[in-house]
Amino acid sequence: MVAGPPAEAPQTDAAAPTGGAAAPERAWRYVRDGVVRYWPLYPFAALGLLIRWLAVTVWFPTCPQPTFFGEVVNTEGCVQTGWGDAFYFTTQGKLLADGHGFVNPTTWLLGATDPTIPQYLPGAGHPPMYSAFLGFLYRIGIDEPAAQRYVFPFIGALGVVLIGMAAWKIAGRRGKVVGMIAAGIAATYPMLWINDFRYLSESIYIPMIAVLVMCLYRFWRAPSFGNAALVGAVLGVAGLTRGEGFFILACTVPPLLWGMRDRTWAWRIKSALVTGGVMAAVLAPWILYNVTRFDPPMLITSGTGVVLLHGSCDEAFYGPRIGYYAFECAEALPTREVDPYIHFEEEQDLVSREISRAYIMDNLSQVPIVALARVGRMWDLYPPAPLEGVELNDTLEQRGYWPSLTGLLYYWALLPFAVYGAVVLRRRKVPISPLLGIALAVTITAAASFGVTRYRVPVEVPLVMFAAVGIDAAIGRLRRRGASEDAEPTSSEDADEAPTLAAR
Repeated sequence: MVAGPPAEAPQTDAAAPTGGAAAPERAWRYVRDGVVRYWPLYPFAALGLLIRWLAVTVWFPTCPQPTFFGEVVNTEGCVQTGWGDAFYFTTQGKLLADGHGFVNPTTWLLGATDPTIPQYLPGAGHPPMYSAFLGFLYRIGIDEPAAQRYVFPFIGALGVVLIGMAAWKIAGRRGKVVGMIAAGIAATYPMLWINDFRYLSESIYIPMIAVLVMCLYRFWRAPSFGNAALVGAVLGVAGLTRGEGFFILACTVPPLLWGMRDRTWAWRIKSALVTGGVMAAVLAPWILYNVTRFDPPMLITSGTGVVLLHGSCDEAFYGPRIGYYAFECAEALPTREVDPYIHFEEEQDLVSREISRAYIMDNLSQVPIVALARVGRMWDLYPPAPLEGVELNDTLEQRGYWPSLTGLLYYWALLPFAVYGAVVLRRRKVPISPLLGIALAVTITAAASFGVTRYRVPVEVPLVMFAAVGIDAAIGRLRRRGASEDAEPTSSEDADEAPTLAAR
């Protein structure tokens, strides 16, 4: 944390509007900064697009048929869109495009063959943004999952540019170089591009996190209620995409405000209220919608109980799979004969919470150990089996074996540079709390649920940014060391020239 923004910020945010600027001038400034200024990032975006396009079309094409029911052959090396979360998203998106609203895809499918199950029950198993995005694609005529997957390489390329821009903005005078390094990493880093062929919400979440980072640092460089509101708006949109939005709010904004020592406590409290209020306003329509259609009311999602359940059984608390999820945990749910309403999402959520709570209370002494295992797995630093995550990511998460393995090695290689980059930023009096706060938020999420690599996606963005700063600083240090060695004086005349040479 730092005492606040410097009197002369290391790099002003040229996109910040000035009071006297006319609207056309401000619009041109945005165009100039967003298109012209960051042109060095575009070749890396093209590289990222190529890699992601190959992943979608060649390396991991769409499986030939849905896999929700029955055994399907020839699914190795392809992405299944008719199973698990992907089935939920694509089916709900199609039903939304057809005018049925946010419907429970499971009961819609089961009800097609079983008249005792209502088809059009409310569904909020996930936050709505990704289903809404797929619904938009269906609406404009991109009406097959295989065709929709071709959209996500372009979103991934956008993410490359935004990550490069975010790194550019925080790095001060070295911004251009650091931004290019960050964009190069983002283009090639498997832990990012895996999400663009997986047909899950993380694909659209990565650009949001990059925008959030830019907004947080914009707020630091130019503290105002308007910029506080902008942070809240982006956090609200992120919260409608994935569930840890509130944790990110709690872990990033308060530390950033705490560091603004030149501002009064009253101003900082008001800014926090503005950020939280705008985030709540963005979330409010979805929350009110859910309150009116679920009994008992659900808020952001009805899937929390199911997530807790899949991490609350012996298979997930003990043995070789400790800290991961286990499908065996769901066997504790009652059948329809016992609970006729178990397919209703609100009923399933409540029952899952009760089962999870009872199991956790019966195994309370094991909870700290399990939480540590979950966090270790999520960070891919689980000591007993460091490569086990690769196998699980391939077989259960469908992230592919070789992308998971190369992604893990790439990730381990980035970690020391990321740590060094955080130290460098701290020495430059640039706050690192926004980036560390995102890391803390996903750590809390993993500790409370289970440890999967996919949950780390939000922190991959600041990881890349930290690493880019660290790589640039390390190269600069090596160059200075080499220059100082070359300039080492050998005579009295050389001694007079040495400081000048070393300063170049």
